[in-house]
Amino acid sequence: MGSTHDAHCLAIGRMIVAFQSLEATLKSELTLLMNNQLETPGGQLTYAMVAELPFRVTVRLAAALPGVFTLQKIVPVKPESEVCLNQLFAETADLLEKGLKMAGEVEERRNQVVHSHWFLGSGYVAPEGTMTRMKTKTKKGAVATTFDHETLADLNSIAESAEEAQRLIGMALRDYRQIAQAQW
Repeated sequence: MGSTHDAHCLAIGRMIVAFQSLEATLKSELTLLMNNQLETPGGQLTYAMVAELPFRVTVRLAAALPGVFTLQKIVPVKPESEVCLNQLFAETADLLEKGLKMAGEVEERRNQVVHSHWFLGSGYVAPEGTMTRMKTKTKKGAVATTFDHETLADLNSIAESAEEAQRLIGMALRDYRQIAQAQW
């Protein structure tokens, strides 16, 4: 690998690690919400089941949480808790929705980057400060090849978005866990 693209390769690596961290947070927090007794057989099976889910399925599962956390399903013991719970439900659902939306966008960009052919050798002309990736797809009986030039800023923004999605999702899922464990 030539030194002209080393920074781009490091940015791709950072993006991959950031995405994996996002996925790990989503899956581990979801597992703890479903069964926080990981030392039990049920906890171990829950962990294994969630670990095997594809990312998009895990996102869909997490997206169902606002429909699970409702006043009809978590009935407050104290009447004054209802207002507080409704506010928590709304705030937590908002955090989760923002994080999951961002996670879906990150996954799409990550897949574009990871499943492309990258041009690193000399002899291929790319605009200054970019690295070129090629993607070939077959669709409806045709073959289409596209070339995209990625800047360091493009690649770094994917990692930054993954980190922000991880933060939002982690906060939301921890909040749901606290809601589930509290006496209302």
